[in-house]
Amino acid sequence: MSNVSFDVFRNETVAIVGKSGSGKTMLSRIIADLFRIKDAVISGEVIAAAKSTNNQFELLTASSKEKQEYRRTFVSYIFQNPSGAFNPSQRCGKQLDEAVRLASKNKSKLGRTQVIQNMLSKLEFEDVDQIQQSYPHELSGGQLQRVMIAMALLKDPDLLILDEPLSSLDSNTSQVIISLLKKLQLEMSFSMILISHNVELVQLLASRIYQMRQGKLAPLSKESMQSKHLAERTSSIVDSKVIATFDHVSHMYQKQSLFSKKRSVTTLHQVNFEIKEKERLGLMGVSGSGKSTIAKLLTGFEKATSGEVKFKGRLIRDWLLKEPKTFRQAIQLIFQHPLTSLNPRQKVGDCLKEVMTVHRPMANSQSTIEQLLASVLLPSNYLDRYPSQLSGGEQQRLAIARALAVQPELLICDECVSSLDTQTKYEILDLLIQLQEKHQLTILFISHDKAVIDYFCHRHFMIFEGQVSSH
Repeated sequence: MSNVSFDVFRNETVAIVGKSGSGKTMLSRIIADLFRIKDAVISGEVIAAAKSTNNQFELLTASSKEKQEYRRTFVSYIFQNPSGAFNPSQRCGKQLDEAVRLASKNKSKLGRTQVIQNMLSKLEFEDVDQIQQSYPHELSGGQLQRVMIAMALLKDPDLLILDEPLSSLDSNTSQVIISLLKKLQLEMSFSMILISHNVELVQLLASRIYQMRQGKLAPLSKESMQSKHLAERTSSIVDSKVIATFDHVSHMYQKQSLFSKKRSVTTLHQVNFEIKEKERLGLMGVSGSGKSTIAKLLTGFEKATSGEVKFKGRLIRDWLLKEPKTFRQAIQLIFQHPLTSLNPRQKVGDCLKEVMTVHRPMANSQSTIEQLLASVLLPSNYLDRYPSQLSGGEQQRLAIARALAVQPELLICDECVSSLDTQTKYEILDLLIQLQEKHQLTILFISHDKAVIDYFCHRHFMIFEGQVSSH
């Protein structure tokens, strides 16, 4: 970044837009005092004024104790990937309680519980007790993002920084969250810095907009914030044989806690559909509707309660028991947040080499790995970088390269472009189309974005409350 200057007034929302890798997140983390890169040089001033005292505070020259107090009371940060911000071994209620306890040290346990329940109610959770008793992995992406918003607001911050806060939510849930944020901002009197590529979100929330380009910040008018027009996909799929089937598949799990009785939660009910060879099939639905459960059943991470899930005519549960290695090679999954699926301690080259060593040892060579990286339009000098040193779009390209390294037949993309800016999103979609045609892949594409589904997929299904219907 170079000579970045802007102001945020009290109760105001300022948006910062820009393509992946432009420096938006780096700027927001410097403001939140969360930027931790060794030997990085930061110059200039970050000046904050708390609403309680209105005294000015200079962050970059403050002591460690002053910075800690700044993070504890002044600023809250909502991350793009909520799953990476929660402790997977603790229930959500305990983590929310910790947030209140650190921000309000004099509150009793009962007082903290009331504050948490009120905040979850404001964010329109129907079963507040269930949310508190759930572990992070038991919630959908949309639910977990709302819990993170609750956690951020529990300490009544002066400044709320939102880094792509709605990228994992469907349009209906996004509209609810937008309305709630506007309402809560008026009630609680906080300012917001919004990092987003979502044009609708920026238009509705922000009073002023800046564009980050190559590390420089410039004002942007709302009139110029228009989505790039994208022609609809014209390709079609010819009739081909079926590669995967769901036959009257239902899925449920048992949920129990110390404070409630065991109960059954149904995620899928009597699901029937087919995936054809070499097609791009879309699966569309709101957050929590069961989309990711279908992906987990296909990859063998979950077992169907009833019905049959088959791949190439074989029951997945049987194939996985008898030949787990060949099954894992045949089906690959690309996750919504690539950084959580990549080993942060492995360099890019080692990440790809590990996969090749396990599944294709005879083809494992430096030239093969470089060709693999080139196929997803990444230069060979990236082999010595760590995943955290890549932009969001580059991380997703690496995740695609790793999935293709084993030469799969079915590729499952679970919201794999929802966290990317518009330009990068369609670059990744076009790349996937090219790779699919080159490698003759079948793709199951899971998304809540209808524009993306229409652009990318040959046909799609809708899923609502665990039931699938053609569309």
